[in-house]
Amino acid sequence: MAYALRRTPPRVKYRSFALLTINKAAAVTLKQPRQQSGQEYIRCIYNSIEDLLEDGNVVRVLWLLSSDENELLKQAKAEAWKATQQGAIPQKWFPGMKSTTLRITRSKVNANGSLPDKVGRHSKRVDAALPGKHTRQLYDQLSWKEASVLAQLRTDIARLNAYLFHLKAVPSDRCDCGQARETVEHFLFRCRK
Repeated sequence: MAYALRRTPPRVKYRSFALLTINKAAAVTLKQPRQQSGQEYIRCIYNSIEDLLEDGNVVRVLWLLSSDENELLKQAKAEAWKATQQGAIPQKWFPGMKSTTLRITRSKVNANGSLPDKVGRHSKRVDAALPGKHTRQLYDQLSWKEASVLAQLRTDIARLNAYLFHLKAVPSDRCDCGQARETVEHFLFRCRK
């Protein structure tokens, strides 16, 4: 259907189009577009139908019972048989299903379920348990702001004077209380402010 709709002449206006199918599920899906999951083939058909409707055309989707006496069905089967013969070249490739494409790509990229060795060296040195499930559970229970502060404290990249002094963003690494360097330990356990 998508192939036939793409092949309609450009700028056809005020015509009637009939989509005939023996697939009842396809007919129901096209008549009630909001009840379909958004697969790529269906989207191609929807987009083609919308283009035709914008030009004042009428599009009807009809379900035909399959029978051996239907000449149109015989012709469609013959064309499909020709397309499957060895050496047949498709005129236009259809896009693959998005869910399948994403699944295949994810399985290729992350075959063993872990990060590559070069990714996150600093984070792995700071916290070897970072990629674990328990870390995600810990962060999911916190608000965005709390999770952000915890991540900064765990990775030693907090907006504390010790880190900012290392970046030369502040003149001193001393805490405002004046007792010691403003490190994570000092900030959490010793600082009085």
